[in-house]
Amino acid sequence: MVGLGPTASAPGCPKHPGPDPDPSAVHAVVVGIEDYPEHPLDGPAADAVDFCAWLRGLGVPPENVSLWLAPTESNRAKATADARGLSIEPLELGRHDWSRLLGFLRSQGSRRGDLLYVYWAGHGVMENGGRRLLLLPESTDTNPTCIDLTELLELTSDPELWRIGHQIYLVDTCAVYTEAYQGQPGPTVYPLGSVRRDDVCQFAACAAAPGQSAREALGRGVFSGALLQWLRRPGHNRLMPDLDSLSRELGRLLAGGAGRPGDQTPVSVWTQDWRGDQLLRTLRDAPPVDPEAARVVVQALIHALPGQNLVPCARDLATVFGRRPPAPGESALALAEVLLGEPRGLAALVEFTGRVSPGDARRLGGLTWILSQYLTPLVLSPREYDELRSVLTGSTTPTAQQIRSCAKRTQPAGLLGRQEAPGRTDDRALLFAAVDHFDRLGAPAGAPAGAPAGPDGGRNDRPGIPYVVWFVEHLRELTAADPSADARLNAWAHDVTALRGVSADALDTLRVTARHWVRETGPRSRPTRVVAELEPYDGVGRDRSRYLCWVWVDTGDGDMSLHSTHPDAPCTEQEVVRRILAAARQLNGNRSDAEQIVEVVLQPGESHLPIDDWRAERPGSPNPNPGILGVEHPVVLRFATSTDLTGDRTHRWTSGNADLIVLGDEEAENDLAYRHLTMHHNAARAVVASGPAERSRLVRTAHERGYPVVIWARNATGALPRTAFDPLEPAGDLERLPARLRNHRCLPTDVAFAVLWEPPDRPLPRQTRRTRHEPGSVSHQESESQQ
Repeated sequence: MVGLGPTASAPGCPKHPGPDPDPSAVHAVVVGIEDYPEHPLDGPAADAVDFCAWLRGLGVPPENVSLWLAPTESNRAKATADARGLSIEPLELGRHDWSRLLGFLRSQGSRRGDLLYVYWAGHGVMENGGRRLLLLPESTDTNPTCIDLTELLELTSDPELWRIGHQIYLVDTCAVYTEAYQGQPGPTVYPLGSVRRDDVCQFAACAAAPGQSAREALGRGVFSGALLQWLRRPGHNRLMPDLDSLSRELGRLLAGGAGRPGDQTPVSVWTQDWRGDQLLRTLRDAPPVDPEAARVVVQALIHALPGQNLVPCARDLATVFGRRPPAPGESALALAEVLLGEPRGLAALVEFTGRVSPGDARRLGGLTWILSQYLTPLVLSPREYDELRSVLTGSTTPTAQQIRSCAKRTQPAGLLGRQEAPGRTDDRALLFAAVDHFDRLGAPAGAPAGAPAGPDGGRNDRPGIPYVVWFVEHLRELTAADPSADARLNAWAHDVTALRGVSADALDTLRVTARHWVRETGPRSRPTRVVAELEPYDGVGRDRSRYLCWVWVDTGDGDMSLHSTHPDAPCTEQEVVRRILAAARQLNGNRSDAEQIVEVVLQPGESHLPIDDWRAERPGSPNPNPGILGVEHPVVLRFATSTDLTGDRTHRWTSGNADLIVLGDEEAENDLAYRHLTMHHNAARAVVASGPAERSRLVRTAHERGYPVVIWARNATGALPRTAFDPLEPAGDLERLPARLRNHRCLPTDVAFAVLWEPPDRPLPRQTRRTRHEPGSVSHQESESQQ
C-alpha cells in the first residue's frame, strides 16, 4: 500500500499503552489552515479549536497547546474568540510568515513529556513516490508549497528536539495525487532538517487514502467530526485512548453519516499503530450521479451504440463492477451511472463492445472527453489492468533506474518537469506507480486518427497508442523479459491497441522505435549521488557558522530533482549534515548500509571548509552515532563557477593518463604552476602539496585549467612530500577515488585530504544559487533566531 513511510516504533511499544499520562505531561501542536489563495476551505480552523477544547477538557494546560491558525476572514473572529475562551492564544499562520511554524517545529529542545498530539487540517496531496504532503498557506496550483508528513514524523522523533515517547498524529487532509495538477510544476517541499535517531511510539490516522479526497460537510471536516465524536464518548474520553478501537470505529462512524449522506466521493481512513502496522479502511459512500451529466452521457451512448447492444453492455458492466442489474428500459441510464462512477467503466465498455462489434467500440472514443469533465477515465479495463499486473508481478522486477528511464521516454513534453520522487519506495512499488500514472494519463489527443505528438512534442510516432502501452513496450525492450512474460506482454499490447482502433503497423512502428532507443540511446549506468550546494549566510554580523543549503538527488538517469531548499532558513553545520543524510537515505530507499557519493558545491574560495568532519550531532552529544559526514559517505567537492571547461575536462578525464602534476611551494612562484598545468595536455590529476599560504590559489588554478581531479591536504601546516598522498592511490581508478577517500577518513590519521572531483558526465544542477540574501538584510526567521 502506498502511504506514509514507516515511522519509528520501539520494539516494546504497546498497542494499548495503559493508563492516562498526567495532563501536564501532554503536549499538542494543532494546525488549521483555511486561507489558501486559490482554494480556501471552510472548517479547518473550527476543527482545530474544537480539538483544543477536547484537550483542555481533559486538563491539558494551555501553555502545552500550540495552536496555529490560518482562518478565512469570515471565520477569523470566531476562531480567535473560541480559542481565547480556552485560555489559548492562537498563533497566526499567514501566507508570508508561515516559516514561523517551521522554526517552531525545529526549536523544541526543551519539550519533554509522555504524549504528543499533532493535529493538522487543511489541503494535502500525495506524490506517486509515496510522500504525503501537507500544503502551506501560500500554496497555489502553479506553485504548490508544502512539508512532507513523513519528515514531520521524523522530526518529532529527534531526541534533540522532541523528547516525547508516545505520539499521536491526526491528519484531516486530502491525498489526491499530484497528477491532478497536470502541466504544473511539482510541489516545493520545504525540508524539516532532521534525521531520526531515536525510537518512539507513533500512531497516525489520515482522513484519506492515497489518491482520495477528505470530505467536508456543513463547514466541518467529516473525519474530524467523527474523530471528536468518538473521543468524547463515555469510556473513550481519555488522553490515551484505545487507538485500535479508534481506527475500527472511524470507518463505522463515517459510513453512518457523519456528514450529509452521499455528498462527497468515497473516503478511506489510513492508520498506523504503535508497532508500525498499517491499515486501510475504505468507506463505501458513493455520491449520486449528477442528473445533467447522466443526461449528456445517455445521449452520447444512444448515438454511439445500437439499441440492441445497450442491454447486454449494461448487464455485463453491472456484473463487472458489482452493481445491481439494470431494470427493463433503464439500460442506457445504468450504463451512464457506471461510466460516471467508475474510472475504468469506459475502458470496460470499449473492451466488451470491441469483441462483439469493433466499429461500435471506436465510436465510443468520443465519450472520453465528455467523461473527463466529471472524472479521470482510465485507459485499461479491469481485466486488462489485472492481466498487466499479473505479468509484471511474475517477472523479474526492473530496476528503479530502468523504470525512470522508460517513464522519462514516455512522459509527454508538457509534463517532463514532474518526475517520480526518487527512492521513496521499492522498485516494484515504483513500477506499479508508473503504470498507474500512465494509465491515468490516457492517450495522445486525436486518437486513433491524425498525427499526434510524440514524447518530444513533434514526432509522429505514437498515433493513438496509450501512454501505458508505450511505457510497457519500452520497458519490455530494455529489460529483455523472459520468453513467457515477453509473449504475454506482446499479446496484451496487441489486444489493448487493437480494441482502440490502433493499427498493427502503428504498434510495430512503436516496437521498432523502442528497440532503436534501447540500442542507440538507451540509458547508461551512472552512480546515484547527492549534490549539496552551500553558501555562507551573509546575514547580520556576517555569521560564517551558518549556511544557505540546497540539496539535489540524482537517481542515475542524469536528471536531478530538488530534495530540499529553504533559502530563508540559514542552517548550522549540523542541520546541513542532516539534510544531506536525509537525501542519501531517501535515495537508497532508507537503507543505512549503502554508500552514497555526496558532492558538495562551493565557491573556490571556500575550499578550506572541513565539510567531511561536519556531523549531525553537536560536539559533546551523548548520542553514540554522531553522523560524521565524511565517514558516513564518500564526500567530494565541486566548484560553482561560470567558466565552461567541459570540453577540457572531458578530454582529460577520458585520456586514460595517470600522470600526477604535483604542485608544491616551488611551483607557487613565478607562474610555474600555471606553466606545468598547461604543458600537460592529457593529465587529469593535480596534487597540491604546498603549504597553506598558496594552497587555495593553486587548487583554483588547477581547476581553472580544466583538471577534473585536484587533491590536497586541507589541514597541513606546511608543504608535504608527494608520498604523503599515496594512501589515496591518486594514480588509481578515478571512479573509485571517492571510496578510497572515505576509507582513509575512517582510519586514525592526522592528515585530512580533500578532493575536487569534476567528472564530465555528472553535471551540476542547471539552476543554482536560487535566492541570495543581500548583506545586512534580515528575514523574519533571522530576527526570530536572534531572539
